[in-house]
Amino acid sequence: MVNINEIFDNRKARTSNQRNYDVRITLNKSGSDRFVIRFGFLNNAVKAFGGAKYAQASKVEALPSRIYFRTANTKENLDMHKLSTNSNSKTTNLYMTVTPSDQAEKIYRAKWVNKTFNIRFDEEVGLYFIALGHSEEKEG
Repeated sequence: MVNINEIFDNRKARTSNQRNYDVRITLNKSGSDRFVIRFGFLNNAVKAFGGAKYAQASKVEALPSRIYFRTANTKENLDMHKLSTNSNSKTTNLYMTVTPSDQAEKIYRAKWVNKTFNIRFDEEVGLYFIALGHSEEKEG
């Protein structure tokens, strides 16, 4: 006789409250030959951004071990990107896509893509950031 539980994978579905990170970075295809970097913000990152409509990520070419985030309610410069939400989600998560330069894309691919991070605040510069090499960094 076959045990029905042995022929099915009965892992529980992941719910949003099990996502214990604040930022996830992925690489998404954009068109036939380009990629964009997608930042997914949830939990403390959503709270940190305080309802802002736009965000800007610092240049990874200038500081490859940290990414700082500047937020605003209006598009202050060309590098600010609209913060979007997934209307199908029961929780309020935010998303932002950035088209990187070729050099930045190499850095993102090598160090940041497919990882999750907890967001932190830098008192000295007054900005939120994520960092490589800290215990809150998790493989995604």
